[in-house]
Order: sequence, then structure tokens, then C-alpha cells
Amino acid sequence: MVRSFPSREKYANGRKRYIQIKRRCTPETAERAAAIAAEIEAAFFVEISRAAQPMTIAMLAERFLASKRDSIARRTLEIYEEMFRRFVNGHPFGEELVVDADPLMLQDTFDYYKSTGVPAVTLGRLKATLSAMFNQAVAWRQVDENPVRRVLVPKHNKKKAVVMGEKEAKTFLAACREGLAYFVFEFALETFMRPGEYLALRWSDIDLEERLVSVNRAIAVNYRGGGYEFKEPKTRGSKRVIAISEQLAERLLEHKGRQKEWIAEKAAIASGEALLAHMQKRGKNFRKRSRAKKVAREIARRAVELDLVFPASNGGPISRMNLRAREFQAVLDKAGLLGRGLTLYSLRHTGITLSLLAGVNIKAVSEKAGHASIGITLDTYSHVIPAMRQEATDRLAALLY
Repeated sequence: MVRSFPSREKYANGRKRYIQIKRRCTPETAERAAAIAAEIEAAFFVEISRAAQPMTIAMLAERFLASKRDSIARRTLEIYEEMFRRFVNGHPFGEELVVDADPLMLQDTFDYYKSTGVPAVTLGRLKATLSAMFNQAVAWRQVDENPVRRVLVPKHNKKKAVVMGEKEAKTFLAACREGLAYFVFEFALETFMRPGEYLALRWSDIDLEERLVSVNRAIAVNYRGGGYEFKEPKTRGSKRVIAISEQLAERLLEHKGRQKEWIAEKAAIASGEALLAHMQKRGKNFRKRSRAKKVAREIARRAVELDLVFPASNGGPISRMNLRAREFQAVLDKAGLLGRGLTLYSLRHTGITLSLLAGVNIKAVSEKAGHASIGITLDTYSHVIPAMRQEATDRLAALLY
């Protein structure tokens, strides 16, 4: 705001002088003015888009997928593709114009899908997918706001995580030590690592002297086309350094020694030194020697190249489904825990829960778990909080009375 007042003084040519007083508007007014300008600009471009080149929701979905194909995780891309295939492409909803997609129309669409028996978890996934798409449409100035944000979907009640108690965890660990292939579960229980993280772990990520494990990547499986890829961990906080116990470090050292022997054995078969004994052990026809040498050479090469702490028998990453269906079920059977509904993620949940019940600082637990914030830890493990409160009260009472 500028105000001018005539002065008693004049310029040399006789013109009047003016005094100017300038005042800035408040930050709130400036923000509101910028918001109004943005709304006008967005509405202007939306009207141009409506008149010049009408775009359907199916067309937007196709453009959105094309733009995101190389910038998002493979699993996320698969979810987007599935949602568009099931609910957009070839459906009446997909033929609607993007600029006509208001919250009420979208709400009617979601209510219709709900009435046809689509589960709440799927509706939530569809909302997240469409929301991401319309956020991009706002950036492309196809719409002035994201209408999906105002849509209500049924709440999906997540299943409560199944965890082991202290005695069950000890029984489980005892069963793990009955087989060399079961060490991976002992490692998962102590480190809280996600299956995708410890199956992508390399020996170069482990410092056995300092007893530190660095989480730098995770493995992503292509469930449709097969294969795998290594990617960044789940969240920014997922990249972390985990301290391990002396006992686990010793067992890791033993595990590394056994792995070196296994690689050396494959190299010996590939060179022909141990090929005959290998063929006799397997009961194979000697005419298949060249094939056995080739397979052993490939296993040894892959094992050395990938440097995985927990490789599969072919030297590559372990299949999570095979790990769960074979080794994990076998350990649960040995421990008498079959039928409890335990999963690979239960090892992570058990380690975190037992740590919280043991009185470990919740901030330290959250960082070790790789949660983005302590709020996620509190929310996910809220069932442990009452016991922690009671323990804190009892400790205080022991000090005071």
C-alpha cells in the first residue's frame, strides 16, 4: 500500500513535491492474495483444457502411467496398473471427462463398487491410486484441485500383528539352531529388519569387528514377469545402521565361513577337481558332466558377484515365498508354533514388541526398526504402551516408597 501527500516544498520548476508512505500488507493477506491468483490461473487453464482437448479419465490414467513408469517402485507400478485395469480402462467410469470428475461423482462411483462387494482394502488402494493420478492432473493443469481427497471410503481394519511371547521366542530360537538354513530367522528376530532388507543384505554391509549392520537397499520381486531388482529401502528412515549383539556377530562369522566353503566347493566342481564325486553323490549320468560344471560355475560366479549374506542354492536371492513355505514352516513345526498365524514379518514385530516390553527407549527402537517417525512406532505398537506405562509407574513407586 502506498499513500502520497503533497508537501509544502516544491521542485525547482515549480512542481509540487509529494511525500510517499509505504506499508506492507500482512503475511496472511499476501498468502490469501497468492491463493486467489493461483485459483484464477488454474481455473483459466482448466477452461482452456475443457474447450480445446477434452481428456477422459482413462486417457489421463494412460498418460499418468507413462510418466511414472521409470520413477516409481515396480510393485507400486503394478498396483497402479491393476487398479486401472479393474476399475478404469473399459469401464463407464473411465469414459468420464477429467474436468467433470467432482467429489460427488467420484463418491457415487466408490459407493457403487462397494455395493458390488469390492473389499474395503481394495477401495482404499483405488483411492490412493486415483489420488496420485489427480495430483498429477493438478500439476498438469487439467483440474484445479484433487477431487479424490474429499471422497469417503470404508475403513479397512488391519489385522493385528501376531507376535511371539518371550518363552515362545526362546523356543523358536532353539529350533533355528537345529539347521544351518534357519540362521536367517535368528538374524531377522534380533535386527528387526524387513524380509526385503535382510534378503538383499551384502557382506560389504556388515562390520563384524564393530558389530554393525548397514541397511542400504531392499529387494523387489516382479510378481508378474518374474525376476527381481535391488532398490532403495522403504522410507528415508529405512537407511540405517543397526548394532548387533556379540552372540549374533559370532554366528555371522561362522555363517560366513560355511558360505566360503560352499562357494569353494562349487568352484572345485566347475574346475573338474570334485566333479566325479559330485556326480556320484547325485547319482547323475557321467555324460552330464559338462552340464554340472556349467551350473556349478554359474552358481559360484553369481554368489561372489552378488555377495549376499543369505543366498539361495543357485547363488541368487532367496525367494521370499519359498523361504516362508519351506524353512520358516519347518522351524515353526519344530518349535510347536504351527497354527499361530506367524509370518516372516512376525519376527520383526516380535523383536520390536519384546524390546519395548523390556524397557528399551522407544526412540532407539523406532530408529532400529527404520520407521519414518516415532509416531509410527507408537501407533503400530500401541498394544504395548499400557504395559510400559504400568512398568514406568511401578519403577517410580519403587524409588519413592
